[in-house]
Amino acid sequence: MREPAHRIYDELAWLWPLWGSPADYRVESELVARLIREHAPSAPRTLLEIGCGGGNNAFTLKGYFELSGIDISEPMLEHARRLNPECAFTLGDMRSFTLPRRFDAVFLGQSVVYMNTREDLRRAMERAFAHVEAGGVFVCFTEVYEENFIQNDTGISISSRAGSSTPEGADPRLDVVFIQNKFDPDPEDEQFSMALVMLIRRDGALTIEHDVHTLGVFPLDYWRVCMREAGFVLAAEVPLKGKRGALLFVCTKPAEGSGERGR
Repeated sequence: MREPAHRIYDELAWLWPLWGSPADYRVESELVARLIREHAPSAPRTLLEIGCGGGNNAFTLKGYFELSGIDISEPMLEHARRLNPECAFTLGDMRSFTLPRRFDAVFLGQSVVYMNTREDLRRAMERAFAHVEAGGVFVCFTEVYEENFIQNDTGISISSRAGSSTPEGADPRLDVVFIQNKFDPDPEDEQFSMALVMLIRRDGALTIEHDVHTLGVFPLDYWRVCMREAGFVLAAEVPLKGKRGALLFVCTKPAEGSGERGR
């Protein structure tokens, strides 16, 4: 298994709870739950979240399903387990994992952007298909794609919370500023860079950390082709309010013996 190559998910993973909370993901998670229930042939009970990260989506989704999660970063899974002790979380790569069971539904969230080649995205879709029960539902998130990419898109997030979680425990003296910049150095390929700069202050003393991620940016048509070639039937494309251009693809897995294949 490939180890995570990104500092924010490794030695800087202690910063993750300061970057967002379950409340920031609630609208997305509630919509995912509703779409799964609307497209399932019967009441879905089990859900696998691929690329679950620190468990912010799981916090809401576990209210609707018996939830399991998989992620490539053990430090992020530690966050997920603390936040959701009643859920089952497993270390694994979304392109190659195998679990000994299938689920009524599978959700592939924001982590899918780390699939930065067509082959990686195809393999992730195939793994999702393998883990959905026949007749089940697959929901896939995409926020950045060729048609909506903005060069030099930059955002700033500020966290200053008394009682913030750190390796040493609660630290009311901690202030963190996250700066995120998306830049495509070669518009002819299908990758872009996301640079993170973190300004970390304890009692005003400043530490600056940075991290650079190489992410995928594909045409929307390739997303559709990829899901269909994995075997899914594309049922709906639903915009996510509050996130410019973000979409939830809703797919179903044909029932066994139906003869239906992705279309």
